[in-house]
Amino acid sequence: MTTSRRLRKRDETRQQILTAASSLFAVRGYFNTSIDDIAELADLARGTVFYHFESKEALVLALRFGAVEEACRLSRERLAGGQSALLVLKSFMTHSFQWTERNLELARVLFSAGPTMVKEAARPRGGTGIFQPPALVPLELVEAAQLEGSIRPEISPEWLTHLLTFVLVHGQLNWIMSASRKPAEVVVDEILFDLLTGLSPRT
Repeated sequence: MTTSRRLRKRDETRQQILTAASSLFAVRGYFNTSIDDIAELADLARGTVFYHFESKEALVLALRFGAVEEACRLSRERLAGGQSALLVLKSFMTHSFQWTERNLELARVLFSAGPTMVKEAARPRGGTGIFQPPALVPLELVEAAQLEGSIRPEISPEWLTHLLTFVLVHGQLNWIMSASRKPAEVVVDEILFDLLTGLSPRT
C-alpha cells in the first residue's frame, strides 16, 4: 500500500470512529457510552479505536478540534468572498462557542480533563509526525481585521490572538458554570465589544 493510500485509510478510519462516537454521545450521553460501543457501531476492533484515540477524552478533543477546523474553513470562505474581517472573526468565535452550547456534556468533559489536551497534542500519528491542533482563534483573522482597520494595527497580532483565545475559552468556562446562560452570539458580542472599546471610562 502506498503512503498516500495508507494515510487516506488512516483518515477514513479516524473519521469512522469519530462519526460513531459523535452519534453515540448524542443519543446515550458521554458517560453511558463505552469504547466497546463505539467500536461496535464503527464496525472496528476495540484495539483499532485505541490505536487512533487513547481515551474517550481524546475522542471528545478530536470532535472539538473538528468543529474548530470547520469554523476555520467557513471563515476563509467568507474572507475570500469579501466579508468584513471583523465580522468574520466574530462569526468564527460565535461558531466556536456554539459547539459548547450544543454539546454541554462534552464541553464539561473537555474542561475537566485539561492534561488530556496536552497528551493528545503530543501523540505521534502513525509516523506522520506530531499532531498539531488547530488554533482556537486563527492568527490570519486577526491580521485581516488589522489590515482593514477594524483593530489597531500597531498591536502585536500574536498577542491579540492569545488574548482573544483566552477570553473565548474563559467565556465558555463561565458559561458552563453559570446557572443562567445567554446565547453564544450574545456572549461573543459582549466579549468583542469590551475588548474593542477598552477599559477606559466612557466620556
